[in-house]
Amino acid sequence: MTDLEWRVREVPEFVWKELVRRLGVTPLLARILAARGIRSEKEARDFLSPTLDALHDPFLFRDMEAAVERLFYAVAHGEPILIYGDYDADGVTAAALTYRFLRHIGANVSVHIPNRLTEGYGVSLQRLQRAYEEGVKVVVTVDCGITSVEEVAWAKKHGMDVIITDHHNAGDELPEAVAVIDPKVEGCKYPFEELAGVGVAFKLAWGLGERFGGFRGGGERAQEMMLDALALVALGTVADVVPLVGENRTLVRFGLRALEATRNVGLRALLEITGLDGSRLTARHISFRLAPRLNAAGRLGHSDLPLRLLTSTDTTEAYEVARQLESDNRQRQKVENQILQDVKKQLTPERLSEPVVTLVGNWHAGVVGVVASRLASELNRPVVMVCCEGERAKGTARSVEGFDVYALLSRLRHHLEDFGGHAFAAGFETSVERVEAFVAELREAAHQCANLPSKTITVDAWVDFADLSVSVVEELGRLEPLGEGNPPPVLASRNVVVMPGMKRSSRDGKNLVLFLRQNRLPVRAVMCADGRIEDTLRSIVGKNCDVAYRPRISKASGIATVELEIEDVRMRGRSLIAT
Repeated sequence: MTDLEWRVREVPEFVWKELVRRLGVTPLLARILAARGIRSEKEARDFLSPTLDALHDPFLFRDMEAAVERLFYAVAHGEPILIYGDYDADGVTAAALTYRFLRHIGANVSVHIPNRLTEGYGVSLQRLQRAYEEGVKVVVTVDCGITSVEEVAWAKKHGMDVIITDHHNAGDELPEAVAVIDPKVEGCKYPFEELAGVGVAFKLAWGLGERFGGFRGGGERAQEMMLDALALVALGTVADVVPLVGENRTLVRFGLRALEATRNVGLRALLEITGLDGSRLTARHISFRLAPRLNAAGRLGHSDLPLRLLTSTDTTEAYEVARQLESDNRQRQKVENQILQDVKKQLTPERLSEPVVTLVGNWHAGVVGVVASRLASELNRPVVMVCCEGERAKGTARSVEGFDVYALLSRLRHHLEDFGGHAFAAGFETSVERVEAFVAELREAAHQCANLPSKTITVDAWVDFADLSVSVVEELGRLEPLGEGNPPPVLASRNVVVMPGMKRSSRDGKNLVLFLRQNRLPVRAVMCADGRIEDTLRSIVGKNCDVAYRPRISKASGIATVELEIEDVRMRGRSLIAT
């Protein structure tokens, strides 16, 4: 059994007490803020009550002036503009936002979203050649392009100007574009590097809005469009799993409210088809309800559908597309489950002992990334999956905290024909005949890497059940939006007793419902548990243990109560449920 380490964030008492005094918040919220490094009054106020006024000036970006100047000229002279996007939710929302704004200011503009299965990621030389034949004068990339050195050079040679907006890391050489707008490139003084692709696109639209004030419907109407565009920014930002801190937190917080009230008929159709119309939206709704439907279409090769939805002005069309996205998502889930069943047959004890789990098969290349992510999370180790079809092989890698899978694959780039990514995720392509040698060398290289980190739970604070009133837990809602970089708070309590009478949830049977008691105070708790975990918990009924959990509010018959979502149960410093 692999133990589950608890990392408790320790905070000096005087620090959180000062936040209580200055902000008037509950001690628990103050402790969590301080535990996450938010310790001054100004930091706390900025975090809890962000304002749009605090967003950074788009002209702090390197090359923003050049990009705006070139697009201003293109719009004024009716030059054809091509927006080159990406097939994931971040790329599609960035393309839709840019397209809607350019159309609003009178641009002659079209959009290309590459087919994930036939074109792959990034700028295609073939598509640029077609754009040249169509008379395109300006190409604007969104969520891609920062490594497209050869493609941009070809465009420049043939008289097409390229404006790159991206948020990925650059390679050794920057493309010779008219403008490169990317917070991560060397020489860019923009103060926040973690924007998603749609966040960078939003900044370009903002810069254009300032330049086009009073020109072809700019000014106040443009400002209204920018506020509505925040809905797309929230959708793409959360979907791309960038840290929800700093400027991203502000954009998503206001974007969620904009999404609730959006006039975009496509977004309205998507909200209704997912049962979220009229709901108070959170980042979790995007992560688990909205984004999967946008991403499913791209994974199945229907990359045009999400863009059609987000740019439609026809309600009937929007609902037809939303229903197709719903169908695609069900199909994606079916394919995903089929791949998981096949993969589990390969997960022998020998394979599970490897520091990096490497799997090869004839799977759906568009869906395998989702499976790799699930496996990496469940196994707490990097997973590399290679899909072979004909003479070609496409691979995807997903990692865990503390292991740089991109660095590992970089050592093997001599086996790869195309390769890109970052520490937690990477993709590659090669020939089938190279796969055997690649996998053998990867397994050898993985054993030479540092030991994988132990699985951990980060605990924000030790608390007593008596401290968890409904009002105290409700105030934790001020931490929203929650997600990457700002996860839901995890608390822990000592000397907790598991009470008799646990049972399976009547809804789906996957959740175990039980009551915990501390100092005679009982609290209802739930956890996703298999038979082994249930047997373990039944074996400790009446005994003292420590419990880590996420607190939440449960409402039944109009009455609100505190409920705990269990993360781990520990006795004598050892996890009882880790595998």
